[in-house]
Amino acid sequence: MWETDSLWFEIAVVSMIYAFGNILMGHFEERTPKIRRLGNILFRC
Repeated sequence: MWETDSLWFEIAVVSMIYAFGNILMGHFEERTPKIRRLGNILFRC
């Protein structure tokens, strides 16, 4: 049913870990504008 050996699965897992980390640790960047934080997430790779 689900194949866990594909590249897209790994990308999804890493993206989820990164998003949760941003949610949990985002309070350390309170003064950073939201658009800059979003750009940081999108263009980090």
